[in-house]
Amino acid sequence: MRSNAKKDLVFGEVNQRENAELFVEKGVKMTKSLSDYIFIDFETTGKDLAGRYYFDKNVPKQDAVQVALVWWDGSEFISAHSYIKPPSAYFNLKWSFASPDPNLCTNAPTFDKLFPILVGLIGKKTFVAHNAQFDNKVMQDTLDYYNKPMFTNEWVCTKELAKDYFPKGTKCFSSCKSSCNGHTLSHLHHEFGFGDYDEHNAIEDTFAVANIFQILNKDREDKIKSDWIFV
Repeated sequence: MRSNAKKDLVFGEVNQRENAELFVEKGVKMTKSLSDYIFIDFETTGKDLAGRYYFDKNVPKQDAVQVALVWWDGSEFISAHSYIKPPSAYFNLKWSFASPDPNLCTNAPTFDKLFPILVGLIGKKTFVAHNAQFDNKVMQDTLDYYNKPMFTNEWVCTKELAKDYFPKGTKCFSSCKSSCNGHTLSHLHHEFGFGDYDEHNAIEDTFAVANIFQILNKDREDKIKSDWIFV
């Protein structure tokens, strides 16, 4: 692994941190320490090779093109990420607007090459993702494609935690998409005072998940270390 030049991310401005503290008392009491969790996000092509509606639960998700992990080592957050080369047939399709530039993935490692590194980083930690059902399916379908063993780790979904925290959602922000129901990652990131971030970039999305998770689970730290890249 080699250090990436990407700058440290910050948990919002000072006044945003103070605002965020107002929400902590409503959080769910943690039964694990923060270091028992690992935050994860996948970006995909958003396309099905057979032309079916991509978000149908029966459509396979074997098209991961970026993965990011963030974890707490006891004193600071550490992150790791990599672009991923999907099966070659996906390069014949026009990827979703939210996907990375395909040129970033052309010479990236395939998922089976990243698998041993992922195993070492993840260990027995509990996965945390926003809309975890989607990321879990991407993980399972891609492992199945490469005939790799499945992770049996527990998953926690920040979207589901947010529904318990804000059952009716909250008022949308100017940056919210038309489909926002008050429980999107971007919406919650604003709601808790963290502001804008680079959506659909896996590493930034994963830090956003870590941000809101700490409030939803009544635990908060704000030290971050520069991210690392798999290869």
